[in-house]
Amino acid sequence: MIVFGVIFTLLGLVAAVAALVVMSETSDRLAVGFIAVLFLVVGVTALAFAPRARREMGAKGAGDLRPAAPDPVVQEPDTPWPLAAVAAALAHELRDTPYVVAHNDEVIHVRWELQDRSWWVLAQRNGTNRVFETRLVMAGPGKVTRSDHYYALDWQAGAPVVGALRGSSGGGRVWRFEKRVELGTSTDGAPTPVDYTLNTADLNTPLQAVLDRAGWTKPKLGAEAKGALIVGLIGASAVVIVPIVFLVQWLTGR
Repeated sequence: MIVFGVIFTLLGLVAAVAALVVMSETSDRLAVGFIAVLFLVVGVTALAFAPRARREMGAKGAGDLRPAAPDPVVQEPDTPWPLAAVAAALAHELRDTPYVVAHNDEVIHVRWELQDRSWWVLAQRNGTNRVFETRLVMAGPGKVTRSDHYYALDWQAGAPVVGALRGSSGGGRVWRFEKRVELGTSTDGAPTPVDYTLNTADLNTPLQAVLDRAGWTKPKLGAEAKGALIVGLIGASAVVIVPIVFLVQWLTGR
């Protein structure tokens, strides 16, 4: 996000200098000046959210995670439960699912992973990998921000399939249902090396139930997702506004 913000801020500054120094026609100055303001708003917005996003996704919350011991936790939330109790209750709710819960003093990390699977179809070796994870970061007593990440990679004959690498490189929310059965012969001889179902509702429903019991509020979007949402809205508005600006420029220059 910092790189993104710096790039757009520099583009905005260049456009602003061009509007003030290079352009001589008023209509040209207004058009380029508008683009400069748009770039600067996008860049400054990204830079404003970057420090908080870095704290939420940084190493401070990732290096000392420990597995959560499943515990139903039946206490009433006179005050919001501590994070460790929430992690234990969530691990208990997810005990019969592929989700694994880990935590430290500031973060609850939930991960579903289809570890590298490979198989042979005729003489060609294929493979796939899937990862879905959720990170809940403390934002105050009983308050957390949530960031989801999804990563998928398919490959054939040792090379990634075009268009098969996809995922969420930034924080946000992911809703996904995916079922896949792949026939072939795995390296250990299994006839069905890939047979899985990924349904994020299997996590979302028990997660919210645990948070409600614990007296925690509904998770908010992380800073990275909020920044991306604002930048996206600005970009979407530019699709409509920029052509109008150039149309006005053309009409006034006739």
